[in-house]
Amino acid sequence: MKKLLFIGVSAATAQAVRYAHEIGAYTIVTDYLPIDESPVKKLADEAWRIDIFDIDTLEKNIREEGVTGVFAAANDNCLNTARVLAERCGMPFYASPDAWRAGRDKVFFKEKCRSAGVPVPALYPYAEGDVLPDEAFPVIVKPTDGVANRGVRVCFDNDELTYAYVAAKDVSEKGEVLVEQYLTGPMKQLVYLLRDGEPVFQFGFELVVLDRDEDGKIGFSDVDIFDVSTAESRKRGGSAQTGKMPIIIVKPNLEKELHVDHEAIRRMAESLHATDGVMGLQGIVHDGEFRIFEMNYRLDGCMCWKVAANVGGLDQVKVMVNHALGIPTSAEEWERSMDPDQVACMYGQNIGNGIIASIEGLDAIERMEGISLLFTHHHIGDALHFESNTMDNLQLGFAVYAHTPAELLDKLERIQALSSVKDTEGHEMLIPRPLV
Repeated sequence: MKKLLFIGVSAATAQAVRYAHEIGAYTIVTDYLPIDESPVKKLADEAWRIDIFDIDTLEKNIREEGVTGVFAAANDNCLNTARVLAERCGMPFYASPDAWRAGRDKVFFKEKCRSAGVPVPALYPYAEGDVLPDEAFPVIVKPTDGVANRGVRVCFDNDELTYAYVAAKDVSEKGEVLVEQYLTGPMKQLVYLLRDGEPVFQFGFELVVLDRDEDGKIGFSDVDIFDVSTAESRKRGGSAQTGKMPIIIVKPNLEKELHVDHEAIRRMAESLHATDGVMGLQGIVHDGEFRIFEMNYRLDGCMCWKVAANVGGLDQVKVMVNHALGIPTSAEEWERSMDPDQVACMYGQNIGNGIIASIEGLDAIERMEGISLLFTHHHIGDALHFESNTMDNLQLGFAVYAHTPAELLDKLERIQALSSVKDTEGHEMLIPRPLV
């Protein structure tokens, strides 16, 4: 029997454990939590209480227990542990060394893009103390190996740049920083699955807000990335300009809509020796051109892959579990695609500070047609204290399906009306956000 070790726990891990059971694999989940505090561990055949950073102990257990594969979902630390263990123990791992590096080294990734003809923002060579010409601004400063926007700042002059460069260098593990053209415009992401080295487009997703036109018709409007990245936006948990939190629309034809050069994407993947895995390309539409600034070489953390799979799309978790176990994904599975007639949405609700005393309304919401709960991030008894709005603030995630924007709005309003997370003093912790 094949034995699959899951590194870390998440909603995506739970999906992967269930699928591994379906195909007859023995499942083991490990992290530092005791089993009574981990719903995902309760799903598995076996649970280890070994921290994901204790790689030597994990390797010892893998060899003693005859584990044949290792899997991690979307967390970078978990993925790195899985990668190291796979290399040490001779097990499959989807990422080539260059592709792994490209997902974590922004300068290296953009060099590969430029060589392949993939549009990217302009890069400015910069060392501490340099002075850029006024016409270069605004620029964005990032650690080359940063994640989750740590150390990222937009600068409008050299004084701001000097400060931002030092701050970004402080949070970079390698002490390396990039300074590049700051682009404004709608942010999009294209998601590919690599099949024997060929990038197969799966879906794209974009940030939008719901709007009502002068005739009362509901539609979507793109959100400028600058609007959702300002301090006021983060404080309010939504768009600074409109006060509305963007929703994520998952689309089966976004690559064509953006007129992306698929051959350039293929050349870039080939230069990275990327043959397997999920490749998410994040970019901005600036002056009518989609320019890519980052690659996420993993499942997306918002579970848009699940939104797509629920309406006919290929289930990326199945492909990744199959690869970890060294078994092929069927041709039939590879032929799956999203229903283009569905308006598919990932809708998230943010949470504020406090101690969670109750979570209510989820059962009633899941009984509604066209809605499924993707994840619950924090649980009863958790004490939350956030200083800024990050992914940790995202408490509830729903997959929502409709045939029109108006029908989608109706379902989102019903989710808002039914869902509730209260603190120990009876105050609502979910942050209210107008939808239109």
